[in-house]
Amino acid sequence: MPLITGGQNIAVLCQQDGFHRSGTYVNSQCIWDSLCFKHEWMLLSFGAPAPGFKTFPAAKKPRCRCTVLFSRGGFCPAFCQSAGVPYASIHEGVMHACGHDAHMASLIGAAIILKKYEDILPGKVLLIFQPSEENAKGAKLICEHGYLDNVDEIFGLHVFTDIDCGKISIEAGPRMAASDKFIIHINGKAGHAGTPHQCIDASLVCAAILMNLQSIVSREINPLDSAVVTVGHIESGSTHNIISSKAFIEGTVRTFSVSTAKHIKASIERISYATALSYGATVNIEYESSAHPAVINDINVVNTAINGAKKIFNEKTFIETPPIMLGEDFAVYQKKIPGAFAFVGSGNDEIGCDYPNHNEKFNIDEKSVIIGTQLYLAYALEALSKT
Repeated sequence: MPLITGGQNIAVLCQQDGFHRSGTYVNSQCIWDSLCFKHEWMLLSFGAPAPGFKTFPAAKKPRCRCTVLFSRGGFCPAFCQSAGVPYASIHEGVMHACGHDAHMASLIGAAIILKKYEDILPGKVLLIFQPSEENAKGAKLICEHGYLDNVDEIFGLHVFTDIDCGKISIEAGPRMAASDKFIIHINGKAGHAGTPHQCIDASLVCAAILMNLQSIVSREINPLDSAVVTVGHIESGSTHNIISSKAFIEGTVRTFSVSTAKHIKASIERISYATALSYGATVNIEYESSAHPAVINDINVVNTAINGAKKIFNEKTFIETPPIMLGEDFAVYQKKIPGAFAFVGSGNDEIGCDYPNHNEKFNIDEKSVIIGTQLYLAYALEALSKT
């Protein structure tokens, strides 16, 4: 399909230049100028203190069916690209370790093709290039600015390397989890390593709390109710011969149920306070409930996406995958309008694309970019054909 190929070429240019070099605008201004849709079209700047909006005025026509194609950009912090790729970021300590650049590239490919045929589209298509997914602020910002007003439904996708490239999952019901965040500050009493009896060892308390938290999911949560408690960051001590007075635990809770999330929060607080007390220490806890709910796909939007996709992909393309405990603020859109979020396979161990998302060696089979473009287009045309 030459149109898809053409879209891919522009998308790859954007992936290698606009995102990784500047993180501000998707490629150069000339690309946006060439895509001046008559339908409303929006760009948000990435990494700016406040979002910048670029809107092309919509054609004046009676109320018609409107659908949204969604993608997002942004960097994963605290990673150094080690995959040896030519498009590694020139900015130290950041990389696209989650595939967001691929999502953006796919949607730009779809934009180019939709632009070519915009005069015969039976409705309105709004494309969202969203910033700030990793901190769960981007979708909320889009909604607050009214860009989903008078929109019928929304569709988005995410690439995953643990799904083989060429496979797609579009399924109804819960798909991705809500994600809480917690920080536990431990207060002990410092002293010499040779006189532990004079101290309250914050490192020991930290280790005990860390171990005790592991019992929450295994012993307090119904085995049929999925949940995750992960500690990803701990700090304590400064040198080998000083017993630490301070320790720090940072982690996340992933759930699909609001009641389960509340139970886990209470358990984290109970275990932390009780464990610290048993060692003579104290704790202070900061707990942030998820800024987004779980991603729950609407059955009608899922059927629209599948019906459209089946017109260009064969039956073997579609697979079923269980829900995953990763967070995704696409769920914020789904609280406002019906939506569906697809999983697109990008893994290929033959070319080294088998490292998980958020790994410093994360990379994708770039055929998944083309598949993403095709999937966006298939959904848009199918959604607009509905009466």
